[in-house]
Amino acid sequence: MALVQAVLARDNKLKNQTKVSHAKRKTASELTRFLAVPVKGSQVIRPVDTFASRTYSLERQVEELIGHLFIRYRVPRFLLRSLLSGEGRELVFRESKAVANRKQKRAVIEWERSLFYAAAQGQSVAKLLAPHLTKKEAHWFLQAPDAYSVAQNLNWARLTAVGVTRNVAQTLMTRVCTPETLDALGGRAPDLWRFFAQFGHEMTPETQRHLIDFVIAMANQPNFSFKGRTLRSMIKLSHEWHKMNRWGALGVFCKWPSLFEPWEVRNTTMWVRAIELVSNRDLHEETRRQMHCVFTYTRACMKGEARIVRMSWLCDTLTGYLEMTRVTIEVCVQTKQVVQALGRANRSLLDEEKRVVRTWATAHGLRIADYVWW
Repeated sequence: MALVQAVLARDNKLKNQTKVSHAKRKTASELTRFLAVPVKGSQVIRPVDTFASRTYSLERQVEELIGHLFIRYRVPRFLLRSLLSGEGRELVFRESKAVANRKQKRAVIEWERSLFYAAAQGQSVAKLLAPHLTKKEAHWFLQAPDAYSVAQNLNWARLTAVGVTRNVAQTLMTRVCTPETLDALGGRAPDLWRFFAQFGHEMTPETQRHLIDFVIAMANQPNFSFKGRTLRSMIKLSHEWHKMNRWGALGVFCKWPSLFEPWEVRNTTMWVRAIELVSNRDLHEETRRQMHCVFTYTRACMKGEARIVRMSWLCDTLTGYLEMTRVTIEVCVQTKQVVQALGRANRSLLDEEKRVVRTWATAHGLRIADYVWW
């Protein structure tokens, strides 16, 4: 408990030192730098010079300006991205600079803006989505989470429409609905979504994690079919695959740039240290030590989609230090979320371990995904 209190005290001190105040209402002309669309034109429903903010929060002021200029009816918040500049997405959606400034095709940007204007001004969003989604899926698209982009929420709507629960959908969105895996799945994706809709509620968190690792591997096996699979048969195949791949060959050494600096906090008898694993050798050693399949995340780390962090609880001894326990953390780079945090052999975390992981995540501007502590 003393260690947790020390970690929290340090985190609060850092927050106070780095706190930036935007306690000033900006004018519309000052806020327009956060927009990527003109403030005059056929889509504007209220004149910009009548705008007056009601909040001191800078990001809320930007959202209020968009509401004043364009919105008559409720709009899913994630659709606001298409109207924001890179600086605006950094501010409102807390996107990293690299993600916020990532270039999109002009046709995609215009299509996403047309979805926003249709929702904001009472037109049919379902008609615009018709080439991609059914009417039922379009309904769920408009209920989709803010954390995902328009393209990601097309997948979220498909998952939700077939009956995948929200928690399972969040896990699939983070782990399976990546461009690479979806391309590999191709026409098999609907069968996979139906499998998780039918059996997702029967899966324990551990079973779900193991199955998703297996599914990602099978996505790259074009002859593997998900159609008509039962939960029992998938668990059996998953178990055999994990047994065969847990001690996978190291092969050619590869390394990637680190995203997180080493982090630690101490008290008189024990300390916690968190270090990012930045090579396939690191992941291989972590797999052997922790008896799980984190080695299979090498490709995701190399592509910059995931980062793996080892968090160790250490104790001083007469001959040095002794590692008491260890937790392996997976971070989704795009959504800035901790999406997995597990102990040896995929055990769930103790309450004190959870508190320290939360503190580490907060210190690095990360959120904990809702399904992590199942």
